Amino acid sequence: MASKRYVVARAEELPDGARKIVSVGNREIGVFNIGDRYYALRNSCPHKNGPLCRGRLRPLVVSPGVYQIDYQQEGLVLKCPWHQWEFDLA
Repeated sequence: MASKRYVVARAEELPDGARKIVSVGNREIGVFNIGDRYYALRNSCPHKNGPLCRGRLRPLVVSPGVYQIDYQQEGLVLKCPWHQWEFDLA
């Protein structure tokens, strides 16, 4: 299957930190602008088909040791609003 390109928004419609959920064919796609880089993924959590792209964006949390938490500013995870499954976004 050949890939196609779709225009879903102008860059100025999606400022840094914004998201937009669009329909492309029969699928919903979430488009995110994070640090002036654009990411797109299907608006469907693989767990129960929840509206993944409507979830919260959070810093990546890592544990350098027992009882230690480190919030990484370089990465973000998207949490499914239904069951809190996390997906690496940026």
